[in-house]
Amino acid sequence: MDEIEAALQAEVESIEAYPDAIQAIAMLRERGVALGVFSNLAKPHGAAVKRLFPSMNAYAFSLEVGAAKPDPRIYQALLENIGAGPGQSAGVTARGVWMVGDSTRCDRDGVRAVGVEGHYLDRSGASTIQDLVQFADLILE
Repeated sequence: MDEIEAALQAEVESIEAYPDAIQAIAMLRERGVALGVFSNLAKPHGAAVKRLFPSMNAYAFSLEVGAAKPDPRIYQALLENIGAGPGQSAGVTARGVWMVGDSTRCDRDGVRAVGVEGHYLDRSGASTIQDLVQFADLILE
């Protein structure tokens, strides 16, 4: 068990943010956009997300919420924590609430069920949004 815990800890400590994530967050923060993260990550990985992105306005992790994407409850939990409702700005953007992620089912289509504008991030280059700076530019248009 000690070996497993040590391996998990090493894995969590090795997690790094994509450079485009850092840049996109800075761009959006500069314009006053409220930011949040929701994820199906396990508890130790959630701590890594908070370490890497401490300036988020809210977090919603499936283990804490008791629902996993694409269950609407995880999206609603983040919206409540960030102080926004679907289709309203509440400091998120003047055009509403937006989301991007690497799953068409969970991060694009799943959030649309609660009125959030979902987008698909495909780092392979096969889709419109290939990095988070492109997503930030789309929001800030």
